[in-house]
Amino acid sequence: MAEGAIETLLRSFARALESRDLEKALSFFSPDAVYLTPNGQFTGTAGIRRYLRWMFETNSDMQIEESGVGILASGNKAAFEHTVRGTFEGRKWELAMLCTYEFGDGKIRRILTVYDRLSMARQVAKGWLPQKAVGAVIKASEKGLQ
Repeated sequence: MAEGAIETLLRSFARALESRDLEKALSFFSPDAVYLTPNGQFTGTAGIRRYLRWMFETNSDMQIEESGVGILASGNKAAFEHTVRGTFEGRKWELAMLCTYEFGDGKIRRILTVYDRLSMARQVAKGWLPQKAVGAVIKASEKGLQ
């Protein structure tokens, strides 16, 4: 795929995610695609449908904004650095994300999405105990940095 075509495809995919259009978002994937996320691996249209449906049901007001290096495309591969914002159970969150893509026949064949789940947990934890637990994990993981 040409670099310009990849950039257009990824921006259109991001808009489909923002609009929570499940069928449109699925149309970007090949039937045997693999979507690897911090939440697990989702394979084929059925698996990716299950993941996207969950994502749309648990997050609202999702916005995707290119950041950092934006979209870098070469051959049939691309990387997309972006900031994602949304609301989870009434709590606002914002994360830096990096996704790598592989394409075949004009469709996404593989996505690897990377983001800091601990940062997400810090932002959406509700109640004293969950907030304390997340804080303790963060404090332990950062020991010696201050």
